[in-house]
Amino acid sequence: MKRIQIIPIEKTYLRVFEKPPKVRLTRQVITFNYGALSPYPGGGHLSCQTATGIFVWYLKNPLTAGMTIQIPEGYLVWRFFKDRTNALVLIVRQGVLSVMVIQNGTLRAQVTRAADEGEAQTLDLLQREYSLQNAEIIRLSPTVTFNVKLHDMITFADVQLKPSNLLEQCVALLKAPLIAMLLITSGFYIYQENRLESYYADKTKYLARLKRENADLQSSLEDVREKTAYWRDFIAKEQIYPDYYQILSGLTDVVKRHGGYLNMVEYNENRLTVWTGIKSSEASIIKELLATGVFQEVKLLASTKDSFKPDFNLYNLSIILRPLSPDVPAKVKS
Repeated sequence: MKRIQIIPIEKTYLRVFEKPPKVRLTRQVITFNYGALSPYPGGGHLSCQTATGIFVWYLKNPLTAGMTIQIPEGYLVWRFFKDRTNALVLIVRQGVLSVMVIQNGTLRAQVTRAADEGEAQTLDLLQREYSLQNAEIIRLSPTVTFNVKLHDMITFADVQLKPSNLLEQCVALLKAPLIAMLLITSGFYIYQENRLESYYADKTKYLARLKRENADLQSSLEDVREKTAYWRDFIAKEQIYPDYYQILSGLTDVVKRHGGYLNMVEYNENRLTVWTGIKSSEASIIKELLATGVFQEVKLLASTKDSFKPDFNLYNLSIILRPLSPDVPAKVKS
């Protein structure tokens, strides 16, 4: 049985989500919040996270049950080239072009489209959308492979296992002799006991120090909260955006003109996240959305072929609404 399976880039769909700093989400929490956003009904997903971002690769097929560790190839490409400042990494396989966008060492987007649909136009659009200055264009062979490190396996392994299963998987993956297995097991329990004792002592001291240091900051914090609430209310009153019906009207009119369809729309304050399927290029629909005057910024996050409608491209767009001028009244919502 293969213990490690690499999922090719062209068989995944990447979405990148912002994450509050100093927060670590469990695999179950990521599944609960982001698992249902997959463009592939019934498909699985793989995820990893950094200090500021959550990266979810949606798969066309469910995850393979058993002891196999599945790793998205897109992650390995990013890990290999993350020392590059700005880069576009290209792989062409079986008539499909996959592009990884790396900005300041961070994976920003993954775009998949037919190889004959204008490579130069796609690269130019991505460089403009993500403000990539002097981006390095890296072309990889269709047969490229990347070495899988222990950290990669730990990142994507299902660690929600019973101790007996975890031990069995370690032995199966590393093929350690019996003596190594015993050392690992003994070391694990000794380390766990010492770590818990040290953790409790450190946290007790840390809590006491925080109480002393933060005593003088409490009043300042209350003042900051009051000012934050004031400015939030002020902006909400002064910064007026088009109403929801005007937004949907402008969006649907453009999509209809391209003979497309809307798969999903998320609305949060002044931002839309849209999944739409159209036959046209992303450049044309972005241009027309901006021409409506309703939207201030339209950015392509990802694209892939619609597995159910081969003639359509499925685009994931991030749209920022254009504020109304003070002398232009907002439409009254019915």
